[in-house]
Amino acid sequence: MSLRAKTVAIAIAVLVVIVVLVCAMSELFLVRSFVQLERQNALRNMQRVLLALDERLVFLDTTVKDWAWWDDTYNFVQSHDHSYIQANLVDSTFATLGVSIIAFANRSGEVVFSKAYDLGRMEEMSFPQEFYDHLKPSSPLLNHATLESGVKGILLLSDRVLLVASRPVLTSERQGPIEGTLVMGSFFDVRTLEDISDRVKVDLHMSRLDDADISSEFKEILPKVTNVNPIYVTEHGRYDVSAYALLRDLYNQPALVLKADIPREIYAYARTAVGAFLLYILAAGFISAVLALFFLDRMVLSRLAELKNAAVRIGKDMDVSQRLPVTSNDEIGGLARTINLMLTRIEEGQVALADSEAKYRTILDEMQEGYLELDLVGSIIFCNDAACQILGYPQGELIGTHFRAHVHPDDVMAIYQIAKHTREAKEPSNLSSCRFLRRNGTLGYADIHLHPKRSKDGIIDGFRVLARDITKRKLLEQQMITAGRLAITGELAAGIAHELNNPLTGVIGYAQLLVARADLPVDVKEDLSKIQTEGQRAAKLVRDLLTFSRQAQPKKQLVDINELVQKTLELWSYALAQKGIEVETKLSPEMPRILIDYNQIQQVLLNIVINAEQALGQSNRHGKIAVETGLRDGYVVIAISDNGIGIPEDISDKVFQPFFTTKGVGEGTGLGLSVCHGIVMAHDGRIYFHSKPGEGTTFFVELPAINSAVV
Repeated sequence: MSLRAKTVAIAIAVLVVIVVLVCAMSELFLVRSFVQLERQNALRNMQRVLLALDERLVFLDTTVKDWAWWDDTYNFVQSHDHSYIQANLVDSTFATLGVSIIAFANRSGEVVFSKAYDLGRMEEMSFPQEFYDHLKPSSPLLNHATLESGVKGILLLSDRVLLVASRPVLTSERQGPIEGTLVMGSFFDVRTLEDISDRVKVDLHMSRLDDADISSEFKEILPKVTNVNPIYVTEHGRYDVSAYALLRDLYNQPALVLKADIPREIYAYARTAVGAFLLYILAAGFISAVLALFFLDRMVLSRLAELKNAAVRIGKDMDVSQRLPVTSNDEIGGLARTINLMLTRIEEGQVALADSEAKYRTILDEMQEGYLELDLVGSIIFCNDAACQILGYPQGELIGTHFRAHVHPDDVMAIYQIAKHTREAKEPSNLSSCRFLRRNGTLGYADIHLHPKRSKDGIIDGFRVLARDITKRKLLEQQMITAGRLAITGELAAGIAHELNNPLTGVIGYAQLLVARADLPVDVKEDLSKIQTEGQRAAKLVRDLLTFSRQAQPKKQLVDINELVQKTLELWSYALAQKGIEVETKLSPEMPRILIDYNQIQQVLLNIVINAEQALGQSNRHGKIAVETGLRDGYVVIAISDNGIGIPEDISDKVFQPFFTTKGVGEGTGLGLSVCHGIVMAHDGRIYFHSKPGEGTTFFVELPAINSAVV
């Protein structure tokens, strides 16, 4: 973001902060005051509603009192005179008085007359039977201890709400004794609620607390309405404020909740006033900010922009010999002079840095050892060309990878140990003959030298690694060890073979003569056949020993290796097809003739193919053998792969040892690969393998090419 943009942003931010503060102060003081005033208004409105309801109860009580303190009523309760009913308790009386229920009870609590009238339909209705439960001697309605006592209140029926009042029946002079009780009631229904609402100019709602379908709104409000605070006021959004009041029945039990909804006119007025005030503040602040930004741009920002453009031009041209223009002696001019001085120092430093980088880059590029830099996690952050060549990666692909991806799993812990020692002891560490994995999956060996890598603060933040490739030396050492073992084993095998050959010839010969005799029993002949068979197997073992020990020099001739591979596969193609094994060849068309012993190399290839066939027999998957030829580093390479069970790592170093076999008794002598190793070594070649248990094995036979002659 540019300085001009930041300045505008700061001005806007300041203006926003001012507006927010004004809003907060208005909300805290002005709007809250209006809200409090609005709540008081809602409280007064609910009080007016309760007063109107109380007036209805007072009017009802006055009506009851006028009728109860009357000589005619007094005589009626005593005599049950039917003329009183005909003269006074007709339908028009209910409509005139505005009552729905009238009941008379004598002094013993017996109801002597009761009648109900529907004021809405203007007709008589059946008297609510459950109302009789409230006209018992123990009921508050009939329990009058004094001449002046009276009861009025709310009574809940199953489907209606009643406003009721009762008075003791006395003479017109208000004299006793009390002869009974007069009870009158009017239904507190929607019509009554609308009358009160029209009177106080408030929208009213009512809910019974014993209603199973009572709304959650009234359930939440109920705990907040108490004897101390009988009216609760709350806001509903921006448009309405509601006041709630709890009404108790004759038995002082919670019965009804009244709700009064009042439009938030006061709140709306407050919001309008605050909005107008904020618009005034915003307009004044905007005009002030525009004027301030105009003068700031003319005096500071435009000059800084000129310096920035000049600096960008220098950076774009990558020419630190250029300088910024100095146009004044103020702070901006001083900044330009300081930058020019810095450019001078940078120019001098670049020259020195370029010389230093050229020197060390030359050293890294020309050294034969691989050089890598690792962070503390083990990721490669730098490497030279030699490291890429050793691992077989193009330049740049090693960066970001973890060292574990390039090290044999069995040697990872050893590298962790020397890295730990290097970090804790703060000194170099070495690891000899560490196995590494090339990109193509082949195995190599390297001597590792680990040095601590330090940051500018002297803290160890990684490692510097020098790796010397000793793969060729390691393979040569292994070949020399194997050749020595084979030589000693060959001499021993030759001696044993010669000593066993003569006795075996006699055993087999005499066994054959005895089998030919006709006078021998059948069971004896069967035993002699077994002796003959086992003797021949022992003789074959002796012949293998003699073959292994002869060390015959190869009779070399120029051979087309692709033709040799094809003919070798033809020899065993029937056996492979019988077992459903698929053979795939990928023979390079441009292969030189090589000088080899045809029969010996064919024996080597056939032995590897037979071993692959046997390995596939132990696998449950579809068998496949792949044969590939090619050129690499002056050698003709023959690769024979299978997707069998693979060779376990714990026996990989014993594969070429004489008499080592994983086959069952009688299935192999353990000399096949040893003989192959001897033949390939006699041709100045190499034989080795790569295997992953459960995935398969690949054997590589490398034979020296001659003069790059292409067939």
